[in-house]
Amino acid sequence: MPGPQRYSHNQRDTNEEPLLTLAAQLGGCWREAPPLDGWIWVPRLARWMPVEIKRPERERHADQYTPMQQQFLAWCERNHAPHWVWRTEADVIRDLQT
Repeated sequence: MPGPQRYSHNQRDTNEEPLLTLAAQLGGCWREAPPLDGWIWVPRLARWMPVEIKRPERERHADQYTPMQQQFLAWCERNHAPHWVWRTEADVIRDLQT
């Protein structure tokens, strides 16, 4: 039956665990949820922020985002809705400590 491919297991980027560990140390509370990797509760902002975690070496690759992620990110841009992409510990620190 043709149609969109569905995967029973979402492949996670290898840098996700250390970045989420750091985020928790900085007070963030993570919830995995599509279309991005998840949402992080940011105490200093008193709000949830959508986050996509990518390996640094995949930056600027044409296929780094799924079509659903591209649609969500485009919606965020059109509506000036903030979202974060984390590749390194510096990204997590920038977003959770400033």
